[in-house]
Amino acid sequence: MEIKTRPFDPARYIDSEEAAAVYMTEALATNDVAFIADALDIVARARGPGHMARATGLTHENPDGSLDLGALSRALSALGLRLEIRPAKQEPAELPA
Repeated sequence: MEIKTRPFDPARYIDSEEAAAVYMTEALATNDVAFIADALDIVARARGPGHMARATGLTHENPDGSLDLGALSRALSALGLRLEIRPAKQEPAELPA
């Protein structure tokens, strides 16, 4: 009996801003710019085709996988995330006094 498989697509499991924030936080922890850009693409695909381009005017990252800070900030904003990788609707936690 032949086993059929299909490629794993993490975008299928990013179904909320919170899930996107967790995924991007883990990507940022790698300090790998190409991986971070790929993770951003995955989160954008999870939001639906064309969402990123319509919201930011960005179409694709640079061919070498690099992503400048301005583009990253605009992309995260379009996905409902802040640069500190927190759902945009969530207020920052208060610091202890």
